[in-house]
Amino acid sequence: MLADFIGKRIRELIYDPELKYEFPKFVFDRIIQNVSGNILDIGTGDGIKLRNILNSVQNVKQVFATEINPKMYEIAKSNLNQFNVLKGDIRDINFPIKFDTILIFEVIEHVHNPESFLKRAVELLAPDGTMIISTPNSFIYDIFDQTYIWLYKTFVNRKFKYEQDENSLGQAHVCEMNFIQLNYLLRKFFRSFEVIGIYPLHGVFRKIFRSDLLEYINKKINFIPISSRLLAICKQPKI
Repeated sequence: MLADFIGKRIRELIYDPELKYEFPKFVFDRIIQNVSGNILDIGTGDGIKLRNILNSVQNVKQVFATEINPKMYEIAKSNLNQFNVLKGDIRDINFPIKFDTILIFEVIEHVHNPESFLKRAVELLAPDGTMIISTPNSFIYDIFDQTYIWLYKTFVNRKFKYEQDENSLGQAHVCEMNFIQLNYLLRKFFRSFEVIGIYPLHGVFRKIFRSDLLEYINKKINFIPISSRLLAICKQPKI
């Protein structure tokens, strides 16, 4: 019975995207404060993050979303059926407008050349626009990812083999960065940016343990080196 209980909790921890990838409330609030006008969500996935953001903001004009994965693209079209959802790499798409807000959530770690990718994204940004980027903080993220996998194999399925490939719904990470590398990259393209650290397990504390304590600590003591994910709010593009 104990093994079944532990196994259930570990399954929730690893496979529930709301636990692993959702934003703490204070981070979500910062995001929606900076979203307005013409909006582009690059690598929208299933589109749910974008839909949740749009439900929380008012000053919205045109909305575009892109997704390179064919399966996710079809899901996003269904979830964002009133908006413009395009399939493909932004470097291959001609957009009709510049964007006041560009969102890039959990995407740059999947890109072989983040600098080339980000250069194209900045070209699409209006001169007074805002780009919001989230990505894993590689060292801490990898520690927790490997811990999740070990727990799952130990308590749930000893034959479990974790695999990612470019045909799966979650494409493989090919270029994870730590917070120092992310800062270095952002300085090439923006005159002003702020990086916020997102602590690991915040979703677990809220959903499983019914506690907001970790999010409160994360908000009050935003110590980036121990964060598993990073969120950057970038302004004043150099291009």
